[in-house]
Amino acid sequence: MSFNHVKVCLVCFRESPFKDFPQTMHVAEHDICKICVEQHLETRILKEALTVIPCPAESCSAHLEYDVVKAYAKEKVFNE
Repeated sequence: MSFNHVKVCLVCFRESPFKDFPQTMHVAEHDICKICVEQHLETRILKEALTVIPCPAESCSAHLEYDVVKAYAKEKVFNE
């Protein structure tokens, strides 16, 4: 018997497979899908010109590590 493991994203509220959520680093502590992490990074880097990126979780005061930004930002966004 096969089980589909899914989670609900805290940002977009979509139900997605477990594999669509970051599994390592700080963002793994929150149920935020990779698409929302990418969109958060794009907004904070391109539109707000931030270099220190806050965590996308509403109640979290942490900042995302360089490795997280590099891993989840699209290349054109990261190189901006």
